Amino acid sequence: YLEHLVVASKWRIILGYVTAILLYASGPFATLWIPFDVFVLIQETYNTFSDEEKKESRTDSQKAIWTDTFPNSVAWTYSLLCLVLLMFIFGLVAVVCMYQMKRFEKYRTWIFYFTPAMYLLYMVYAGFRFAYNNQSYNTWFGPAGWVFVLIFFFASPLASLFFISLPPLVMFELMIVFVLVFLVIVPLCNPAGNLWNLIGEASNSSINQIQDNAPEVPAYVSEAIEAGLVSPPPDEENLNLRNIFRITAPIVLLCILVVWVLVVSVIV
Repeated sequence: YLEHLVVASKWRIILGYVTAILLYASGPFATLWIPFDVFVLIQETYNTFSDEEKKESRTDSQKAIWTDTFPNSVAWTYSLLCLVLLMFIFGLVAVVCMYQMKRFEKYRTWIFYFTPAMYLLYMVYAGFRFAYNNQSYNTWFGPAGWVFVLIFFFASPLASLFFISLPPLVMFELMIVFVLVFLVIVPLCNPAGNLWNLIGEASNSSINQIQDNAPEVPAYVSEAIEAGLVSPPPDEENLNLRNIFRITAPIVLLCILVVWVLVVSVIV
């Protein structure tokens, strides 16, 4: 079965690797290289501090922001960043060699062993980075910015699993690990606290902002509401539910994609 599947899935597997490389290179890899000079400056500034100043800066630092948690980590941060990219590239080269060279023909089923291993290694790396860098988008998206960090920054390379035809059991294991790492373990256990609670805070903040900036209701509108001609504005509980749905919608879509990855792996 595996020998037949590995031959039939040749181009899907190659396409999956190419997609993973492009998504990683254009997403996490390129995004982190843009502020490289800023990270170097932060490290150089941190190294000029005395031991007491370093201790104070670590105590007063913002939670779950990489440069605040690891201010002296430029070398190994970017080394890991490059190693992950090289891992996917070497994986693609290995797959192409196994398909093109006859000497590796009897070892082609190994693709179903080292390919999932690469994705698992990436999840470990991305999970660690996500745990200590989930608040980096709060400036733009508020307390619920971790949702966007997860989807667009750390989980995006895993979209390549749509193209790779791995055995259903292997795909199921990968999806279970993904859900446990990115939706359970890291959101519940990280320096910023329970990330799921931040969704409620973001919703309450949005409601307060709406209430503070809401104009006074004209008299004729109030009369129309009292007469039953116009529906009254939603109450705070209703607004809270709406905001939570908007914030969690990307997570819901992500879960739907996880389910369909499993479905596709079974029927294709």
